[in-house]
Amino acid sequence: MRPSSVSLPENFLFPEGASKPDLDALKTAKARQDESHQKLDTWIAAAIAELSDEKRFARQQQPVGRASPRKARARSQGSGVTRR
Repeated sequence: MRPSSVSLPENFLFPEGASKPDLDALKTAKARQDESHQKLDTWIAAAIAELSDEKRFARQQQPVGRASPRKARARSQGSGVTRR
């Protein structure tokens, strides 16, 4: 039967001879990662806003009385119901 838990040696992550990570280096790397993620979040938000503006502009450019592409496609494909 297997035990429900396994105990690991105290030096499991850093076996003999391996140095522990430098705390200052880890903090610096975390700060860089946070800055990079913040820049990425800003870029994604700007891209979403730009795409939303383009979609809104395209809707405004449609002639009055013209059906949306979804409705036009539905009409051309038919409703799937056969009329007798």
